Order: sequence, then structure tokens, then C-alpha cells
Amino acid sequence: MLDAQHLESARARAREGRAYALVLPRELDRFWTPALTKYWERFGDRIGKDAKAPAPPPGAGRVMVRSVVVPPPVVLSVLPCDLNVVVQRLAPLPEEEQFDLILATNILLYYDVFEQSLAIANVATMLRPGGVFLTNDRIFELPASPVRSAGFTNVTYLEQPGTSGKGDRIAWYQKP
Repeated sequence: MLDAQHLESARARAREGRAYALVLPRELDRFWTPALTKYWERFGDRIGKDAKAPAPPPGAGRVMVRSVVVPPPVVLSVLPCDLNVVVQRLAPLPEEEQFDLILATNILLYYDVFEQSLAIANVATMLRPGGVFLTNDRIFELPASPVRSAGFTNVTYLEQPGTSGKGDRIAWYQKP
């Protein structure tokens, strides 16, 4: 659980009043679509401030790096949770502790419709009314689903001649 350890370390520093620096590299020898480049240029602008980026390490190649400093209150708002969303759920949460946003990427594709339905039911119990569930995995929406499709966007992050491009469909679902 390296990610959980990393997040807890960042949260410990935030409790001491120290900000978190996101370091965002971009390899210049790889083609990026204009939309992906624009996204990289503004990533983090809603949660932090641009800062002086560290120099890339020797041998990194042609790399552009930018940095965003995330203030402690924002870091502390991230709650890491190791949870099997199909068979586990957090204890019933009062509405003030429910989440505005839950992300699940590259997870639900491993489940069949029944398991996805269990996962979505559990996610919905953790979302506050109006909360958003964001995923790049298509889910089968049953009539009794506790969340409703609210939209999607296709994101192409790699285009190569002769291919249809690589990317994801990011879908968001909202709890009524």
C-alpha cells in the first residue's frame, strides 16, 4: 500500500502546516495532443498555486517539469481508504461526512454486472446527495441504480499516424 503510505505522510506534513508539491513532468519527445497539453498546463490550478519546479534529473531526456503547491487544508481533505467496494462499505456516514466526489479508475472493468451493482450501491452510500462518482470504466446502469449518468467526455492522450488514438471515456454519475 505504497500509495496509502504516501498519502498519510503528506497528511502528516499538512497537519504540521506544510504544503504538498505536485511535480508534473512532460516528456517532450512524445507527442501530446493539444488538449492533453492544455490540461497538463493547468492541472492543479483549482487546488494549488504554480511554484518553481525542480530541475529534471540528469539522463531524464527532454523533459519539461512544472510544479503546483497544494495547501495543507486541501491535502487534509483527501481521505485515503483501502476498501473492496464490492463487499465492504464504510460505516454509515452522517451526511456531513459523506463525500462530494469518489474516483474509481481501472477498477470496475474487472467486475460483472452483479458485482458492479454492489459496488455502485456501496459508492452511493458514501456520496452525499448531489455527489459525483467519476470513473473511466463503463458501468451497466440498472433501473434501480442509486446513481444516474450525468455525462461523459472522451479524452485522447496519444495520437499516432494510422491509429485511432489511445484514450479513455471519463464518465460521471450523480447521486440524486
